[in-house]
Amino acid sequence: MKLDTQNEMSMLYESAQPQIKEVGIDVKEDEFMIIQPYDNGNVIIFEVVEEDGGRTVKQKVFDAGIVLPKKEGTLDIFK
Repeated sequence: MKLDTQNEMSMLYESAQPQIKEVGIDVKEDEFMIIQPYDNGNVIIFEVVEEDGGRTVKQKVFDAGIVLPKKEGTLDIFK
C-alpha cells in the first residue's frame, strides 16, 4: 500500500506521544529522535536537536534504513 509521505511526516510526532511519555522525554528540553520504519526498508527520522543556541526540528526520509531490535541496558554516558 502506498502511503502519502507528507501526511506520514506530519503525523509522526503525534503518533509517538505515548512512547514520548513512557520514556519520559521532556520535549521542551531534551534532544530526541523518532524513527518510523515502513515496508521495504523505508524510514522517516524525526529529530529535535540543539543547534546554534536554539532547538531545531529535522525530518529525513530514507529509501533504505535498518532498525535493530532494542537491547537491554542503558548507555553509560547518560544518567
